[in-house]
Amino acid sequence: MKRFRWKKGLRFSKKLSAILPKKGNQVKTGQLHFKLNSIRVKLIGGFIIPVGCILLLGIVSYTKASRGIISSYETASQNSLNMLSQYYSLAFQSVISKSTQINANEELKKYYSGYYKGDPLKEISGFKEAQSLASSTTIGDQIIKSVYVFSEYGDGISSYGSLPKTTYNDFLNSKEGKIIADSENESYWGGYHTFLDELVNIKNEDYGLSFFNKLYSTSNKPIGYIVLDVKMDFVKKALKDVNLGEDCISGFITSDNREILEGGYDKGFKFASREFFQTSLKSDKQNGSSYVDYNGDTYLYIYSKIMDGNAIVCSLIPKDMITRQAQDVKTATVIIVLIASMIAIITGSIMSSGISNAIHKTNGVLEKASEGDLTVSVKLRRKDEFLALSNSIANMMVSMKTLIIKMAGVSATVSASAYDVSNNSGLFLNATKQISSAVSDIDQGLNQQAADSEKCLIQMEGLADQIEELNKNTNAMDHIAQNTKNVVESGIVIVDELNLKSKDTANVTKIVIEDIERLEVDSKSVSSIVETINSIAEQTNLLSLNASIEAARAGEAGRGFSVVADEIRKLAEQSASSANQIGEIIQNIQSQTKKTATTAKRAEDIVISQEEALLNTINVFNEINGQVESLTKSIEKISAGLVKIEDSKNDTLGAIESISATSEETAAASGQLGITVDSQLEAVKDLNHAAERLRADAKNLEDSVLIFKID
Repeated sequence: MKRFRWKKGLRFSKKLSAILPKKGNQVKTGQLHFKLNSIRVKLIGGFIIPVGCILLLGIVSYTKASRGIISSYETASQNSLNMLSQYYSLAFQSVISKSTQINANEELKKYYSGYYKGDPLKEISGFKEAQSLASSTTIGDQIIKSVYVFSEYGDGISSYGSLPKTTYNDFLNSKEGKIIADSENESYWGGYHTFLDELVNIKNEDYGLSFFNKLYSTSNKPIGYIVLDVKMDFVKKALKDVNLGEDCISGFITSDNREILEGGYDKGFKFASREFFQTSLKSDKQNGSSYVDYNGDTYLYIYSKIMDGNAIVCSLIPKDMITRQAQDVKTATVIIVLIASMIAIITGSIMSSGISNAIHKTNGVLEKASEGDLTVSVKLRRKDEFLALSNSIANMMVSMKTLIIKMAGVSATVSASAYDVSNNSGLFLNATKQISSAVSDIDQGLNQQAADSEKCLIQMEGLADQIEELNKNTNAMDHIAQNTKNVVESGIVIVDELNLKSKDTANVTKIVIEDIERLEVDSKSVSSIVETINSIAEQTNLLSLNASIEAARAGEAGRGFSVVADEIRKLAEQSASSANQIGEIIQNIQSQTKKTATTAKRAEDIVISQEEALLNTINVFNEINGQVESLTKSIEKISAGLVKIEDSKNDTLGAIESISATSEETAAASGQLGITVDSQLEAVKDLNHAAERLRADAKNLEDSVLIFKID
């Protein structure tokens, strides 16, 4: 509450300092009317604002009028061109009707179908009637210039006379003839027919465009062509009657790029050579418009297609001509704005002069009052708000005199109080700084303690994780040791069984060796038998030789005995041969038996060595089993110790967590205390600065009161 009052008093002191003048800082109000923020400038500016609004209204009006005029002109021009297109379409429809009438004439059909081929008189009559029909078609017609009718049979007719019999075939070989022949349509609109021009000796300037239609026979088969020319004057007159403007360029362009132009166009100008025209030809729209560049200026290009695109009418209109009417609106707006600006400036100057004089007098009085002379007064003859202002200034002078008298008594008391407040606030500031420094040291120590507790907690958690991991590994080792013990016991059993098998193998090996030795003895007996067989075979062979000799001596009587002797000799030879083979086999068996006996003896030695090795292996397994049992007991002791370590770890971890939580709470409380002390320190600093300012302001107030003149 006291602090609020102190701030309120400080704000009052600042306001008083702003009101009271200071030496060397008086404002020279005599130069006020020369500044940009003078009343005269503001009044003139106030009148110019409506003028600016009028200017803005004129700009908006001109913009909307310009857009409306341009839009209306564009719409009217497009409508005019569309009406011209419709007019051409109706006129060309009448040309098509005339062609249909000619095609429907029975006499003409009969003549060109060769109906009167055997009757020359009727044929001549039919030709004359056809010639008369062609002539009557153009007489009095404002659109059709000339008519051509020709067929493969008979003489062709035209408005210029008869045509040669070869006209039909020659026409098919011409450029126009090939275009019509290649076309899938029965009719064709073209701008030129050079073949017919040369045939009847006319110029293409004599006609605007031509309509080509097929001529049908009495059996409704195409046999020739009907050609009708449209007058050039008809096409040009319609273009002139559109009257889109003096500098406009209007054109009628056929499908074969013949152009009929009207207006102010340059020599050699062609719509067909312009990109915007080609774009409109490719467009699916029947009519349209766009702004294009031509000779460096902007033109409105409008077009409208005729007869499904067989021809097109188009026009180029200068944009300057379209906006010409909008320029009149612009000129009128500028004149009105200039007149309104002059009136506003003159009126503002007259009013500002009177107001400036009243302000000048009032300002002179206030300037003297600002120098300390409160005896002056304002005298004005005006009856408006400035008279009320002068009365208010007089009342203010009286109030200020009373205030100065009271302030003179108070200023000495304020100055003494400000001196005491300044000294006390200085002492309070030093004490607060010392408290802030002590709290900062405590906060730093608590923060360091909290950080160390947090670090210890983290390390204990890591140690706990390592103890838990060691416990898991110890359990795994215990499990592995049990498995190893079981494996060793199984290995001892297997080695015992292997030892018994080894003894059986040694016994079997001895039996095999004995059998081999007996086999060697038996093979020697077989060798003696084979030798006996060889001896018998030799003797039998000698006996058969002697028998053969005796049979030869006996002659025919001994022939049969000779055959038997030969068979006996052969049998003896075979027996000797078989005995030799058996002898070789017996020798191989004896050799193999010796090798087998040697190998069997080696096997017997190996089996004996294996038996000794198995006995050693059993001893080793027994030693391993003993070591594994010792390892298992040690692991059980380690596991018991780890359980106790785990319990101690949990107690330690709980204690560290409690210390860490307490440290954090203490650090938080210390931090809050530090913030409070810092806030108090800032408040004391502000109080000290405010006391110094109050002391200075009290001195200034005392000096300022002495300036005023109140008697």
